[in-house]
Amino acid sequence: MSLITINRPKKAVLLDVDGVLLECTEIACEMYNADHPDETPMTIEDVRGYGVTGTRSDGLLAYYDKQELYERQKPYKGAVEFVKTLALKYDIYFLTAVPDHIVAYRAKQLKKFFPFVPKSNVFYGSVKERFIADFSLDDAPGHILAQFESGAVKHPVVMRRPWNENLSGIMSVMNYDDYLMFLDMADSLSDAAKITPCVVALVGPAGSNKGKLCGRLIARGFERVPSYTTSAEKADEVAGYRHVSDEQFKKYMGEGVFIETTCYAGNYYGIPKDGVENLLKSGNNAVTVVDVCGAVALKRIYGDQCLSVYVDRDYDAVLDDILAKHEGSELKNRLRWLSAEQKNRNLCELSIINDDSDLAADELVEYLKHI
Repeated sequence: MSLITINRPKKAVLLDVDGVLLECTEIACEMYNADHPDETPMTIEDVRGYGVTGTRSDGLLAYYDKQELYERQKPYKGAVEFVKTLALKYDIYFLTAVPDHIVAYRAKQLKKFFPFVPKSNVFYGSVKERFIADFSLDDAPGHILAQFESGAVKHPVVMRRPWNENLSGIMSVMNYDDYLMFLDMADSLSDAAKITPCVVALVGPAGSNKGKLCGRLIARGFERVPSYTTSAEKADEVAGYRHVSDEQFKKYMGEGVFIETTCYAGNYYGIPKDGVENLLKSGNNAVTVVDVCGAVALKRIYGDQCLSVYVDRDYDAVLDDILAKHEGSELKNRLRWLSAEQKNRNLCELSIINDDSDLAADELVEYLKHI
């Protein structure tokens, strides 16, 4: 019996409360609708921004000061079990921004719903970037961006809600299971694909030529995972995109067609469930270009049959590519998210240098022969 124990301190996870663990905007909408019965009912889909937006949803802001809203709150389905699961492995801290007159009530509320989290681990206020941690989960774009830009949180993650769907370049999740899977991946990347056929998920920033690498793999016998998008068709895009309208895409979302969806540069992208499964059943290796959120979703579903690959490229070549292809607000967005997307290297199982896409494709093919 060994006399030595290796001590590993628990990593810290910062959790937002409203909109992540407890219902909030949904209740504000209910209260607004009760006070405005002659108007078209407001839903959270009408809330397209955080804070004052100059839209109809600004009418909700007054309700966030009312204690009634907080008294009506309850945890989202699965929230209590989610936090319990996290607490087994991580130090959990609640960061919650509520009006001053709600602080005492919020303390009792959290003790009631999450009694296993010490009250000393609850902090109040909106300056969340001053807390140092390994991971966070928040629905407010401003909080997540501040945590990322300050570097205080190694891996800030946004919980997808209508008011943050245009936030790009930063890890996002749709539900608690996705977040737990993300933490598993971030903690240990030893579970690279061990089974063939597999689906190779190519992740990388704009300008990394991941689409070109995808094309080279297809030329070597890989099948392209079909992907739906609302973007306009491009002359040089790799075959496999199915272009649909915003309305059709949202219809598919409601029908549960997709494994994962994301919004990038104002366009929606989605991977259909049957597309991946049919390819794997056929015995062929598959390849898809996704953001890191898509890679996490694929890994959660297909486990050892998924390999996430970060596509790297000479930095100057990446910049030249972005500058040549984009302009105006789109150029600003691509450059703004470049550093954020480069951090996603640490969330992928492999990295590959893609200065020459033929060489990179050959390297990946050779790797898969030996797993």
